[in-house]
Amino acid sequence: MGFLPQAPESWIYFGLSFLGAAGAFLMMQWSYWRHCRASGVVVGYNLMYVTLPLALAGLLTLLQGSMPWNPLIMAGLMVMLAGALVSQRQPRASKPIARRRAGR
Repeated sequence: MGFLPQAPESWIYFGLSFLGAAGAFLMMQWSYWRHCRASGVVVGYNLMYVTLPLALAGLLTLLQGSMPWNPLIMAGLMVMLAGALVSQRQPRASKPIARRRAGR
C-alpha cells in the first residue's frame, strides 16, 4: 500500500480531487477580484479543498466495496459543514452600552 492509488478507478478520484482543489483556488481568486468578504471566501476555499477529497475517499470505498462506510468520514464531513455554517452566521445587533458619566 503506497501513497499513490493502485487501482485504475482510484486514479479518477485522485485526479478529481486535484480538479476540485483547482476549482476552489480559482473560486477564491475570482471572489477577491470581485472584492468579496475575505472571511467567507477563505471558509469556502478551505471547505472545498478539504471536503472534496474526503468525500471522494468515502465514495471510493463504497463503490469498490473494499470496506463499509466509515462513520468517521461522515462525522468529519458534518463537522466541516457545521463549522462553515457557524462561521457564516451574522452576529446579532447588540444594544450600545451606556457610558457612565464622570463623578457618579
